[in-house]
Amino acid sequence: LVYLDGDNNLESAAITDFLEMSAVGSTDEVNIVVQMDRISGYDSSFGGWTGVNRYLVSQGMEPTVAEAVLAGGEMNMGAASTLSGFINWGLQNYPANRYMLVLWDHGGNWGGVCVDDTSSYDILTPNELATAFATVRATHPGFTFDVIGFDACVMSSLEVYYEIYGYTDYFIASQLNEP
Repeated sequence: LVYLDGDNNLESAAITDFLEMSAVGSTDEVNIVVQMDRISGYDSSFGGWTGVNRYLVSQGMEPTVAEAVLAGGEMNMGAASTLSGFINWGLQNYPANRYMLVLWDHGGNWGGVCVDDTSSYDILTPNELATAFATVRATHPGFTFDVIGFDACVMSSLEVYYEIYGYTDYFIASQLNEP
């Protein structure tokens, strides 16, 4: 599950990362499931759509509205309810033996991850991550991720790990800014 927040100045990089995932695509063994948010004003490629789309990424897929499994309007990617909604949807629609969640966007350590410019620069704080994961666990008792990874700057800290402790077996994050 990839929570790809391009609703800010990283929109072009989000598109690049989507295309990197589609270069491989899902297989019989691995589903690549993406929720992608975009914003107007930075990148007009692939129809220049804005809002949130969900994808089961296949090889060679492009991030267009037509390719989306679910196309929607604007959602606040900085809200715990948006994250838990995506996770619950992914668990229900793409059951698996193991799960990894990648949170992709700007990171600010204890300040949070996934800045949504369209929603007044809201950001998922570490406490909101814990709230989202507790909400998922209420629907799926005992659920734990195998891996939670942050493709975001400076998210490797005790403050972040403390809030997600018990919701994942492994935690991957960078101590530094990502290039």
